[in-house]
Amino acid sequence: MRTLLIVAGVLNAAFVAFHIYLGLQITHWATLPALTRGIIETFNGGCTLLLVFLAFACLARGREVMGTGLGAATLALGAVIYLGRAVEEFVWLNGNWKIAAVCVVAGLLHTVLFTGVRVTRKIA
Repeated sequence: MRTLLIVAGVLNAAFVAFHIYLGLQITHWATLPALTRGIIETFNGGCTLLLVFLAFACLARGREVMGTGLGAATLALGAVIYLGRAVEEFVWLNGNWKIAAVCVVAGLLHTVLFTGVRVTRKIA
């Protein structure tokens, strides 16, 4: 499980880098109305922060992620976000299979990790 946790963390970190790059590109989309571009930038910024949290949790707090209820919830959140994004690719966007496949892999990775969580700490 430790290896899968590291892979998930690195994958989350790669998505962070991608979203930072995407954010820089969005600032140059002059054809969009300012309000629309601002909303997209805001959502991208929030998504980036969420991915930073997932990467940090997997890479720096792996023992806690795999041993607490909050860690299980974090992995479940990651799974839902990535699998939901894969579905959204076909519901609202053009249906890029490459993007959907990467999201499905990341979502299944988080799901597998979620099934391996063993809560070892009691709530005080």
